[in-house]
Amino acid sequence: AGAVGDNIELWNTVLGEATEARNALDSSITSCDVGPVSIKFDKVQSQINLKYDSWQKELQSCYAASLGQKIVELHGKVCDAKSKLEDITLDGSTATYDIVLGVTFIH
Repeated sequence: AGAVGDNIELWNTVLGEATEARNALDSSITSCDVGPVSIKFDKVQSQINLKYDSWQKELQSCYAASLGQKIVELHGKVCDAKSKLEDITLDGSTATYDIVLGVTFIH
């Protein structure tokens, strides 16, 4: 999680790759016959799946924290811009300088 940082696009890539890896782990095959020897690995596969699920939840939690911080920052910027837009008056009684500043801010 530390290597990814706050890069949301990178987070999306990592989580997509984690989902693909999880799909590769999901298998209905629980045993393998090698000659006269039969190997049953359903218990090991179950433990691996539990560990992987725990790891994936941790990744999702870190992603949620990063995304939440980005949303809070964006909300602050939107609120500031809204306040500035509400303060701008572009009617005829306003000085030309104020109108130019208002139009410049809108662009």
